[in-house]
Amino acid sequence: MQMDAGERLYKFLVVDDELIIRDALTNHIPWEDLGFTFCGACADGNAALDKIEQEAPDVVMTDICMPFLDGIALTELITERYPMTKVILLTGYDDFEYAQAAVKLKVYDFLLKPITPRELRKVLLSVKEKLDEEYKSRKDIESLKTQLNESLPILRERILNMLLTGTQRKEELGNRLTYLGLSFPLNGFFYLVMAIAIDSRAEDEEYELNLLAAKNGVEKILSSEFKSISFQDGGDRLIVLAWHERQDMIFRDSLLEAEEINRKLPAYLTASVTLGIGEPVPDVSLIPRSYSDAMKALSFGTIQGGGRIVTYRELIGKTNDARKVPLNWGKLIANALRSSSRDEVFSHIDNLIASYREGYFSVEEYHVSLQMTLAAILQAVEDFDIPQHDIIPAGTDPFSEVRSKTSLEEVREWFISICGRIMDSLKTRQEDFSKAKIREAKAYIETQFSDPSLSLQTVCKELSISTSYFSLIFKKYLKKTFVEYLTETRVEKAKEFLRNTNMKTYDIARSIGYRDAHYFSLIFRKATGEPPTAYRTKSRDESA
Repeated sequence: MQMDAGERLYKFLVVDDELIIRDALTNHIPWEDLGFTFCGACADGNAALDKIEQEAPDVVMTDICMPFLDGIALTELITERYPMTKVILLTGYDDFEYAQAAVKLKVYDFLLKPITPRELRKVLLSVKEKLDEEYKSRKDIESLKTQLNESLPILRERILNMLLTGTQRKEELGNRLTYLGLSFPLNGFFYLVMAIAIDSRAEDEEYELNLLAAKNGVEKILSSEFKSISFQDGGDRLIVLAWHERQDMIFRDSLLEAEEINRKLPAYLTASVTLGIGEPVPDVSLIPRSYSDAMKALSFGTIQGGGRIVTYRELIGKTNDARKVPLNWGKLIANALRSSSRDEVFSHIDNLIASYREGYFSVEEYHVSLQMTLAAILQAVEDFDIPQHDIIPAGTDPFSEVRSKTSLEEVREWFISICGRIMDSLKTRQEDFSKAKIREAKAYIETQFSDPSLSLQTVCKELSISTSYFSLIFKKYLKKTFVEYLTETRVEKAKEFLRNTNMKTYDIARSIGYRDAHYFSLIFRKATGEPPTAYRTKSRDESA
């Protein structure tokens, strides 16, 4: 058998008092082809022990009957001192006692002399296969241990997060905490959770660097006397889990540490931080309650603009005592949208944000208010018959999106953006409608200018719009009043008649909508600077 390149070679030692056997095994066995390196041949057990100490062979093949230290005694010592070494016993006697001893000592194989090359080859291949299996098993275990060591930080954070969620029994937690080298008491203390959020939430490299810097910074800032452990929860928030024998002291100490973190941590980052502090709890099983309190306080602090410390007890006191945020802002904003008053819409949004900032309320009330405000705005969009995808990108849930905003400024910008798009859509629609009505009016005047009864009222009746709205858009787009435009049209038609026909002035007047020829002459003179007859004479002289 030719050994593959890179295959592991195992050390093989022969122990036999017969020189001829030692020489034969030394010189006539293709050891490397069979997966071994021959590391020596010893004449007795004592010499073999010295060689084993030096070479640490993987396999020892020893004769049983030898002087000084026989094969059985040598095997006992090898089994005791080198349990991983495989022993093959070699004897010239088919003795049941030897076979019993071999079984008791758990030798790998028991061979009778004389052994043939075929038998030896079979045994060597067998023992190599066994050694390969054990080597692979050891490497697999080493690899698993390496992976475990590399994963320890993740495993520690996972078990600590179980404290926050209460998903593991106290007894199981204790065993796993000990195994992971975490010193955390499960009995005899009060516990308190502090949650820390980076106010910038951009999911980019800068945010990841800030998160890492925050973790390191918190560990450096926390006092060594403050009994706590810090880690990251599933929402990229930093958690400080503290414990103390006294309930009043744990809250006081935690607040002092929070003030130090709020003051010093921004120096490690490119953003400010917000801290929420939960209430102390008397048992490790209640830590999820303190965590929930801390998260509510943190959410409130983030809504208020970040860069502050909020305690749950302060939040509860303010929520119970103070006025609630009014829930009619959506109606006010929707009404302003209907009146197309951009300034009024933005003013209501600013007032909405101010009421959140100045009032005290629970996070649930805050989100309900936002949802109701958004619902009123979207109802206005439907009333305007504007396709919602023109305002909200297709596939986007606006209610989830507004709920995801983490600060009042983000909420303000989002509402302003939404309402701005609504007003832009209304403005475009109104402009399209107005321009269409102007085109219709011009076309109607072009066909009806000869009617003496043509007036602003008759045009508006034909177009089905109010005179005030028509006058407004007419002046806006044509830069002149309806009367000015009608007069200009009639004068231009009169010029055509004067240049191209021999019609009398009074006939031309009736043809363009004037019953009184004298009045027509006054209008024409005012528009052109000369009477109709003079205009006719001049235009014909110029064309002659």
